[in-house]
This record gives sequence, structure tokens and C-alpha cells, in this order.
Amino acid sequence: MPLRWFCTLAAAGVALAVAVPAGAQEAGPGPERTQKLIEELRSLLDRAEEKREADPWLIRDMREVIDKYAFPWTSTVYARTLTGNGGLPEGWRVLRGRFERTPDGLRSVTRAAARSSRGAEEQSSGDVDTRDLIGSMLDQALGQSSTEPREESADREAPSVEPARALLSARTGNAFAMRVRFTLRPADGLSAFAFGPYQGRDGKMGYRVVYAEAEGGPRLELSKLGSGGTESTVARTGEIDSLADGQRHTLMWTRDARGRMEIELNETRVIAARDRGFQDAFDGFALTNAGGKLAVESLVINDSSGSR
Repeated sequence: MPLRWFCTLAAAGVALAVAVPAGAQEAGPGPERTQKLIEELRSLLDRAEEKREADPWLIRDMREVIDKYAFPWTSTVYARTLTGNGGLPEGWRVLRGRFERTPDGLRSVTRAAARSSRGAEEQSSGDVDTRDLIGSMLDQALGQSSTEPREESADREAPSVEPARALLSARTGNAFAMRVRFTLRPADGLSAFAFGPYQGRDGKMGYRVVYAEAEGGPRLELSKLGSGGTESTVARTGEIDSLADGQRHTLMWTRDARGRMEIELNETRVIAARDRGFQDAFDGFALTNAGGKLAVESLVINDSSGSR
């Protein structure tokens, strides 16, 4: 292998490592510069492979490095810190319960609803074992079950008796990257929330990441909400550490054009799955607090060019 190829590829590898550390991609100009570097490096590797100017093992290893650091979601859909003093951030609307900006972020307080069996009309194609494990907390977090009457309190700290649900209108491609920073504390000893991209004005279709604490311990689940109120499990974790500890947590969720999804929690991958149930663009971002004191500090949504 010519020395110039070794120097070029080594320099590119160092540049990648400096540009975007693994698991810490941020929205903004950084990913765009990194993606441009990746595209140029891929062109160099293609030329080296075609002209046999580099050893095959080096080309293979460099392609693996590129795949590790690639961040194709370079179009910023939404990037905002949600802290403040009262009111709602621009573009948000509340469908149920209460949300408002606080110094901690977009906040709601919800008392976990009592467990109840679902009616026959609400039966879904979801995983029965997961339903038994987490029970109605998933139903509440997904916003598919609410049997108690609406009851909003004038006291900001008084918890609502039903899930609080809000939507952000933000056209998002089907290949996306979402980063949510939040804090969570329990209310009545239980905690559950859900968020994800939705289709349709009512926000009932789409994907959701669901977190719930029940007798089986804390769990994360990736669910798909289809037409007619059907819900199915795409993937789920085993028991994880509780997120209802009042500490800041970061959840990063990516989906590529082939439907491959990865979810990282505090820079650790916890879910990897593939689903192509939704191939059209999404209409926005749905957020539900089904139990606990939830505050979303910031939300960043990116998508890929041409995926809207």
C-alpha cells in the first residue's frame, strides 16, 4: 500500500474521531461536516479499491469505521431547549392533562391510573407477555386507554388523574434521529411515559418508545401503533435501571431508510430492531406522561434529505 494512502486514511480516521465521538452525535453543523468527510472518504476508498492502491483488509476496516461514525440525518427538523416559565413552546398543543414550561423543561405531573383490563374492542396484536408484565401502564403511556373522567387541577403541582398528552407539529421524514433529554420522578410510586413520531392529526399512529415501572421492574419498549388502534411490540429491553431518579437522562433514537432502528439510553444501546411498517413521512412528535413528574429539557429531531 502506498504511504500516501496510509497517511490519508489515518488522517481521516483521526478527523472522524474528533468530529463525532461514538454515541454522542449532536444536531447542528457538526454532523453535516462529518457526513461530508465520510462521503469524501468513501470516494477515496472506492478509488483505492478500483485501482488496487490499498490493501483489501485496510479498505474493509476503514469502511467499518465509516459505518460506525456515519450520521446521515443532517436536516434539522426541530432543535430546542424547552425550559422556561409558563406556557407552551411554539408548535406544541396539549390534547389532555397539563404541560407547561418550567426551569426544568416541558413538565407535567400525572398520578398513575389504576390498573384495569382492556375492553375487547381495545385488544391489540401486541406481545401478551409484555402486557402481563407491565399491565395497563403501557396502555396509559400509549394513550390508548383512559376510563377516568377528565379532571384538571388549578394547582400546578397537583397531579392529574389521567395521562397528560401533547403533540408537536413538525413534519419529519421516515428516516430520522431524535434526541430527548429529560428528568423523571415517581408520583404515587409509579412512573410511565411514551414518545415518538406520529401520523395523522390526532397522533394515534406511529412509533413509540414506552418506559414503564411495574412489578416486573423498569422496562423500555418500542411499539408500533397502527390503524384502528392496534398496537404491536417491535422490540423491548429486559429490566433496566430506574429512570425515575430525578437525574438527567438522554435517549437517542435513530431510524434509517431501511427501517433499522437503534435506541441508546445514556450512550448505551438498549434496543436494535427493524420495522418498515411506516414508509411515509411523519407529521410530528407525540409526548405522553402516564405516571410521574416528567420534565423534557430539550428535544432535537433530524431527518435525512429526501425522506419527507
